[in-house]
Amino acid sequence: MYYLSLLTYFLSFVIFLFCMYLLTKDDFVILRKNITMEQIFNISFIAFFVAIVFSRIFFVVFTFDEKFLNPLVFLVFPYFPGFSVVGAVFGGLAFFVFKSFKSKMPMRHMLDLYCLSIIPGLIFGLFIYIVFIQKLIVSFAILIPIFFLGLFIFLTLFFYRNKFKEGSTGFLFLACFSVILLLSKLIKTKNLGLLIGNEWIILVLIFLLSAYFFIRQEKIDIKIKNFVLRR
Repeated sequence: MYYLSLLTYFLSFVIFLFCMYLLTKDDFVILRKNITMEQIFNISFIAFFVAIVFSRIFFVVFTFDEKFLNPLVFLVFPYFPGFSVVGAVFGGLAFFVFKSFKSKMPMRHMLDLYCLSIIPGLIFGLFIYIVFIQKLIVSFAILIPIFFLGLFIFLTLFFYRNKFKEGSTGFLFLACFSVILLLSKLIKTKNLGLLIGNEWIILVLIFLLSAYFFIRQEKIDIKIKNFVLRR
């Protein structure tokens, strides 16, 4: 079962790379900036390993056990399993955006491409985890990949129609990602007291920051204010 989890991570990464290729091969901004596929894939491969490390760190920190103080226990994950999808997404994202900035790539545009590319891999990974690992076929959890599929269709349509400014697609994904996982955890635990001491606090912070940047960049607050004044 542990090896199935690792295989799922790997296949999700392959799906991510394939989507990244489809999104970038004819992208006007990428072509104009003379960014090569080799550069993007190099960053993506390193981001994958960074995501795995952060996934493990998040799991250890937020489900702490004294045995993880032993470095061997931390590293030998087949015998002491545990990964965090939150840590994987945000760890890989943080590195990808940072490296894009250092490489003088259009950081906000790369954020959009990363977030769009990661959703299909996330859908696949969550589906395998829920159905084959957790075996929750008849459960609310099976709706989570469906929610992400709807989000992917919505964001892709708006991205290609240039409905959002650069970076807004990424911010909206992060906000929705946080909300979906928060709601799923709330339904599962039914205990608001678990907010402190686990991934809840990270998800809340990411949601607030992402929502703030999305509203500020799209000037939604100004649009709402103008709409109210006109009425």
